[in-house]
Amino acid sequence: MFGRAPVAPVRPRRWMRRLVMWLVLLLGVFYVGVGWYVSGEIIAGIEVTDPEVGHEIDIVELSAGSITLDVSDYSRAAEDRDAVMGLRWEGGYARVGPATGAGTIETRPFTLLEGTPPPVGASIADLDGFAFPGDPTSLGLDFAKVSYPGPDGDLSAWFVPGTGTRWIVAVHGLGAAPREFLRMLDSTRELGMPTLIVSYRNDPGAPATEGALILAGQEEWEDVAAAVEYATTQGATDVVLYGASMGGALVLSYLLEEPAAPVAGVVLEAANADLRHAIDLRSGEALPIGGPIGDSFLAVGRVFTTMRTGIDFDTVDYVARADDLTAPMLVFHGRDDTTVPFAVGAALAAARPDLVEFHALDDTGHVRAWNEDPEAYRAILRAFLEGLGS
Repeated sequence: MFGRAPVAPVRPRRWMRRLVMWLVLLLGVFYVGVGWYVSGEIIAGIEVTDPEVGHEIDIVELSAGSITLDVSDYSRAAEDRDAVMGLRWEGGYARVGPATGAGTIETRPFTLLEGTPPPVGASIADLDGFAFPGDPTSLGLDFAKVSYPGPDGDLSAWFVPGTGTRWIVAVHGLGAAPREFLRMLDSTRELGMPTLIVSYRNDPGAPATEGALILAGQEEWEDVAAAVEYATTQGATDVVLYGASMGGALVLSYLLEEPAAPVAGVVLEAANADLRHAIDLRSGEALPIGGPIGDSFLAVGRVFTTMRTGIDFDTVDYVARADDLTAPMLVFHGRDDTTVPFAVGAALAAARPDLVEFHALDDTGHVRAWNEDPEAYRAILRAFLEGLGS
């Protein structure tokens, strides 16, 4: 006769809903913080800063024709062990050959190129991948410093005169300098090609951008265009573009933005052809975790990087855009490159095997094709340039 009172439906407790809301909020704040940190690391990697020359190498012994070094504090000791390098110290510069010896004590052939011999002692010298001091006169070559109008103000270049109307236009890497291409000039001098080794925005004396950032060619291609325009006004009928590291990104962007440009061929060394891929491959340096979680951190970091700098990672993915490239290319990339990982160069070569002559260099670091084997580099480069025809 008397039924039981109906049981009211159980509602989720308010504290549970609030806990979930707080967890979601905290997770969002955490991702924002990590994403902002990751974007800061990415931005630091595309910022031009004054190069610091730290004398991190001890000189243990110097004798006629050889030098013994302690490279305990040199971060690229393993990468550069078999390379021909420059050695610089206060008051002098030398070329040193591949190392022998065990551990961090290595002995190298020694040839003084400039100044006086170094003293024996701690923190005296540093190794220099450019391998030559000064300017083209160190190779016995005449050159002139020239200037020409760029999109944001005058730009400068080294001009090495030659014969013929096909010029080499060389674009150095991020934070590097024209001296980077003395190795190339050492290999091409007998061809006598006029050569323009150019500067671009944020170089010393060049127009500066906000934050001194290089957006992987997204905007800087216009500086390459200005250099090519200058070459054509000075008698060049076509050019061979040479891009090293970030300079390779600028060259690739120019090729895509100006498909009708008078480009006979392209040489790329350790070109940063896909900034997103390069960042992903190097993410372990900044993130303690990988897998899907690490990938999500990188994705958020890239979003913040775009917001903070305006860079479009799709625009500067020149591997994905490689279908629109038309010029024959010679591409060098070292398997031990820790700056622009080897996989980036290999991906570009795989995307256009019809255009790219790819040289995967064993036991070779970043922009070290000449250093690891000067004679092989010279032969490959000259064969490519001579094979382009007229």
